[in-house]
Amino acid sequence: MARSLLALAASAAGLEIALVAGLASAAAPPPSAFGGQRGPRLSLEPESWDFGSAGPGEVLVHEFLVRNTGDRDLEIGRIASACACAAAITERPVVPPGEAATLRVTLETRRYRGVLERWLTIRSNDPRSATRLKVRVYVEAAPRPTREGSAGRSKGTITPPERRTGPSGFWR
Repeated sequence: MARSLLALAASAAGLEIALVAGLASAAAPPPSAFGGQRGPRLSLEPESWDFGSAGPGEVLVHEFLVRNTGDRDLEIGRIASACACAAAITERPVVPPGEAATLRVTLETRRYRGVLERWLTIRSNDPRSATRLKVRVYVEAAPRPTREGSAGRSKGTITPPERRTGPSGFWR
């Protein structure tokens, strides 16, 4: 092929420039219509979420958008968390180029107190590494109920002994 280019260069200098330019543009892949990124590309909107404050025993839900900014189908695989209190599911496992899918994330506050922060890892066919998202909440302490007859607590009331026993003298 190099010989044919040299032969063409000798016969017509203008034609050689056109052929070399054509070979250079054919060798380089054309830029993608989706931001110049080749292959599937996972993009999260937003990348993290703060639920603010919540009480113990609540189930919090937020929906993220999973966008495919690449030029091939994005296949969403396993979504993992280190704790069973955080989980996610997507509405569709394959996202075509330029489209988006909803990722529904749930976070259970259970008996936690204070800051609860969990990371979820999304595995896909994106050639970059797995994508991580963070969810966070501040779990307020539940008010402690006062018990009647608890003498050791400052906010409790003390019931006189004659009211705590039945007619036979035993505890109710």
